[in-house]
Amino acid sequence: MRYQVTDRCITCNTCTAFCPTGAIRPGEIYFEIFQETCCKCGKCAEKCPAQAIKTESDEEKYE
Repeated sequence: MRYQVTDRCITCNTCTAFCPTGAIRPGEIYFEIFQETCCKCGKCAEKCPAQAIKTESDEEKYE
C-alpha cells in the first residue's frame, strides 16, 4: 500500500522520527513520502498526531 501525506499535515516532524528508511522529508508545503525509499510499514501513520498520513485506499473512503 502506498502512503501519502494529506493536507491535514501540521509539519510537526513527528513522522520523520518513526520512519525507519528516511522516506519522509519536508516538501514545499507539507512533508512528503518518497515512494522509492518507503518500506510501507505504516509506523509514520500510526504516530502522526494530525492523522495526516493515509493510504490511497483510505483517502477514497473519506472522499
